[in-house]
Amino acid sequence: MALVKCRECGNDVATSAATCPKCGAPVRRQLLTTRNILLGFCALGICYVGFCVVLNLANTPGRRHSPTVAVGEPKQVDIGPLLREYGANELQADANYWGRTIQTRGYVEKLGREAFDSIYLVLSSARGSEPTALQCQASNDQLKRLAKLEKGSHITIRGRVAGLSLHSVIVTNCVLVDQEGFRTNTVNC
Repeated sequence: MALVKCRECGNDVATSAATCPKCGAPVRRQLLTTRNILLGFCALGICYVGFCVVLNLANTPGRRHSPTVAVGEPKQVDIGPLLREYGANELQADANYWGRTIQTRGYVEKLGREAFDSIYLVLSSARGSEPTALQCQASNDQLKRLAKLEKGSHITIRGRVAGLSLHSVIVTNCVLVDQEGFRTNTVNC
């Protein structure tokens, strides 16, 4: 049982009491104790971590059962029609591309890291004229090679389509095939 000082007479009063036994003044209750504030911050932290985990799971490609795809040459695809098809009808585009290995050419729009430190490369057609973008996911061991790319570089990638996530067509297991018309070292993404 905690004690507080009465506002009127200064007498020690139990926090469970409604009034001060000496002067009859109502007892002021402390609504925000240090413990309550700490519990509130812990609850917010747990909610934030949970939100990040759920967001990452929702954006993780390959969460669906992967279809069996014949191994062979990648399907040559123009990035513009691919992005427009996903923007117009995700289900039809998944029927045509999901799980397939494709090779396409686009402009580097963005390089960065996701919430759980995986590297990504965003490509667009005609420097961003489509409603969606293509996101190539990469591993950390490729950081030095991918970091050499500049925004606006015209590159060819090869990888496996994993569907649409938010406003990006996700391509996993990417390989940088070439950049601005000259052959580069293969980059496994």
